[in-house]
Amino acid sequence: MRRPTFFLLGVVGLLGMSACAASDSYVRTRGAEELTTVDTTPTTQDPFETSTVPEEPVTTEPQQPESTTPDAGGPVFTLPADKPAQPYDDYLEAAVNDIQNYWRNEFPALYGKPYPELQNGIHAMRPGDTVTPGCGEPVTDYSAVEGNAFYCGDGDFVAYDDAELIPQLVQGMDDVSVGVVLAHEWGHAIQARIPYEDETIYLEQQADCFAGSWLAHISRGESSEIEFKDSDLKNALSAMIFVRDEPGTTAAADPLAHGSAFDRVGAFEDGFRNGATQCATYSTTHPTIIQFGYDQTDPNIAGQENAPLDDPTGAGQDIVTLASTELNVYWPTVVPGFPSPTVNVYTGEPSTACDPAPAAIFQVAFYCPATNTVPIETSRVDQIYNQPELGDFGVVYVMATAWAEAALDKMGSTVEGEQRALAADCMVGAFTRSVLPADFNPSRSTTDTQLSPGDLDEAVSTAIAASDATEDTNENGSPFEKIESFRLGVLKDFGACKDRFGL
Repeated sequence: MRRPTFFLLGVVGLLGMSACAASDSYVRTRGAEELTTVDTTPTTQDPFETSTVPEEPVTTEPQQPESTTPDAGGPVFTLPADKPAQPYDDYLEAAVNDIQNYWRNEFPALYGKPYPELQNGIHAMRPGDTVTPGCGEPVTDYSAVEGNAFYCGDGDFVAYDDAELIPQLVQGMDDVSVGVVLAHEWGHAIQARIPYEDETIYLEQQADCFAGSWLAHISRGESSEIEFKDSDLKNALSAMIFVRDEPGTTAAADPLAHGSAFDRVGAFEDGFRNGATQCATYSTTHPTIIQFGYDQTDPNIAGQENAPLDDPTGAGQDIVTLASTELNVYWPTVVPGFPSPTVNVYTGEPSTACDPAPAAIFQVAFYCPATNTVPIETSRVDQIYNQPELGDFGVVYVMATAWAEAALDKMGSTVEGEQRALAADCMVGAFTRSVLPADFNPSRSTTDTQLSPGDLDEAVSTAIAASDATEDTNENGSPFEKIESFRLGVLKDFGACKDRFGL
């Protein structure tokens, strides 16, 4: 029997945030190949247009505080006057000052001792720049930080790529991405001060969690430096996806692992929701990690591509058939009498396939109770499938939402509006759990279909793309709420969804 697998079409280039906080060695991650933003239509814009590098190389001096402010109770950070200007410099200065003030208050509360200031400052690096003293060596040059940002425990400083990394992030995800990067690196500085000595993925998870706790502080209006915008949380979550490990290349046990988008967003949201106090527990109570490589024994993973959109052989190996078959395997096991709807492929307006036509994510797929069918609009399926950050599991996600609606209908659920949409996200997560590899779910589906690396990341991107445009819309759920609901289903199963949403 041919083993069907959901595959990833393209990979978002890795821009991991490396750290030296717990060791004397400097770790550099791979550079970026491609930046994709969460959108629902293909784009031809090149997101890797960066600012011009300086003509003359310079040596960066440690960017030390220049003055003190009695309100903050600590040093104020300003960029050197001779640094080539970037449009985000004002935000970066404000973010650094706010991160410092945040930890001046939070660190003593968490760890019962004063917060030690960063000894050797922050370095904005461009081609030709060097840092003295370096990270475990006399001098660190730009090649060490190219496409990256890091905290160096040896020299107790932060360096970031001011020519490529930060401009790329800001172009795709606005200024808040700068704050997320720096808050993550400051998390490693905090680990060096505890100290938290670890060489596993949990070191990165805690830094992501600390970054989320800082952004929550901004969102509560506690900063005198930065105003929280409606789009900031969505852009921050997108930035966490951008810096994920390249799917399938790094297992969780790898010392270089930084985490999948699913895991990194989860840690970030944990910090945002529960604060730095929760993040501090990561050193003793590790969060659940779901990260795995490709099964090299599977003959169907050649090229590591998506499951096909069309199967010319007629053997039912296309993604729509594979997903609908698996959904009709799962739901009868958890909802007695589940009606197992059939797919109705159509083109045009939803009203031509169901009257009345319910709302649907991207108008792609929805449940039609009158005919017990799931109408699927083919051209819109193509649009999702051909976006690298959504891919084939983006198609599965919107299909699974329709099956969740069928399950809610069968259960007679009276949950409505935003809560119904979030319940469906959780149910999509529960279905997704059923096709995880057995290492993560021993009671997985008895079929041969299972997730491949990157599918959970595609699901996270799809949840963001399908979220409400503003925080006060309250129709489909915010990106934070949708991802949180999806993760609940993946990590806890359908019973947790029933409890959370009163199903």
